[in-house]
Amino acid sequence: IQTRAVYTAGASAPDFRYDLANTPCAAVLDARPLVVADHVAERYPADEALREQHLKSYGGIPLLDDAGASVGLLVAADRAPFADGAAVLDALTLFADRMAIELQRERADRARRESDALLAAVFQNEHIGIALARLDGRWLDMNDRLAELLGVRPGALDGESWRRFVVRPDPEEAARLWIEMVAGSAGGL
Repeated sequence: IQTRAVYTAGASAPDFRYDLANTPCAAVLDARPLVVADHVAERYPADEALREQHLKSYGGIPLLDDAGASVGLLVAADRAPFADGAAVLDALTLFADRMAIELQRERADRARRESDALLAAVFQNEHIGIALARLDGRWLDMNDRLAELLGVRPGALDGESWRRFVVRPDPEEAARLWIEMVAGSAGGL
């Protein structure tokens, strides 16, 4: 797992990655709070970091998304035993919802940016002409292929109406072509 914010010995510390296996954090990510007020290293003997940092106590709470899935965790640990494990859990709970909301917002923003980039790439690299227009018919954007088909430079028609390029067929000719098409004698309009 990758840390996002670390505060130790009274100061901010660099983020780091660590393996969750056999750690109290693994239990917390299973969507249940955990407080070990004392002897945390003895309870999780495979977690070398607990011993290396001389940690005695641990409190962790999952950060849950709207569906109840774990999106991270908030942890407090100390080199001394917790005097009141319930108070530690209360303090973690106080911040957990807000942090979970921020993580979800960041994920949603990242997904939106990735989606926007994909849409922009498809829009620009498509082999057919594509335009985005407002409801009043004015162009917001067009891809390079449509600009090429219309014989204009990209962006030259931003804000102008697409109606300027619509060919209005002669009604009698359109009716004749329609009848031929329905009868199967015309290849299409």
